[in-house]
Amino acid sequence: MIGRAAALGLGLAASQAAAEGLPLTIDERAAFRAEVRALLLDEPELILRALDGAEPEPAAPVPAPPAPDYADEIARDQQIIRDEAYWLFSQTDRGFGSSWPRLTIAVFMAGNCADCAAALSDLIDLTRRHRGLRIELRPLDTDPKTIARLGAVELFGPERLARSWTAIANIPAAKAERMRDEAVSAERLGLDMAPSYVFPDMFVRGHVPAAVLEHYIARY
Repeated sequence: MIGRAAALGLGLAASQAAAEGLPLTIDERAAFRAEVRALLLDEPELILRALDGAEPEPAAPVPAPPAPDYADEIARDQQIIRDEAYWLFSQTDRGFGSSWPRLTIAVFMAGNCADCAAALSDLIDLTRRHRGLRIELRPLDTDPKTIARLGAVELFGPERLARSWTAIANIPAAKAERMRDEAVSAERLGLDMAPSYVFPDMFVRGHVPAAVLEHYIARY
């Protein structure tokens, strides 16, 4: 394959011959050769393409990777929720909102959760705007702080814990044991962060803005 320098030399020689064959004055020939020379110095590929006899083939487009298929994961999550629904969505003293709900969301919280107070405040507001909504609070772990925080909801209501996530309360041993059982059962759900939300057909892991929860609630 001819190199760029050789192609440039050929191009300049061709421009010299072309200028000689044109009915131009000496000054016009010099100007013509100068313009051709400047063009070839700027774009020597013009000569290479001409010598190759064709325009280079454009590069083949790189196909986009296939979109991930989450169907199996979604189906697995939905089956887990169906299997655990009997305790996930049952009403307890930690629940608030509608007593005859159209939708119940189980929300898992932890004693050392940085976002749980803000999440709880959002949930309280949502139950005021959606009369058919109920929230059931569940412990993500068996840490005594988690049990004591959720115990405060049973005794004082969710508003107090939303104002201060340090609120705690001692609750009867039977209720504390039930919460510990729930936390053990939560391991089967595969949840590992607080807060996490369990809808009747999906998990939402981690704190999300109230507007996002509104969007999910509107689906039911």
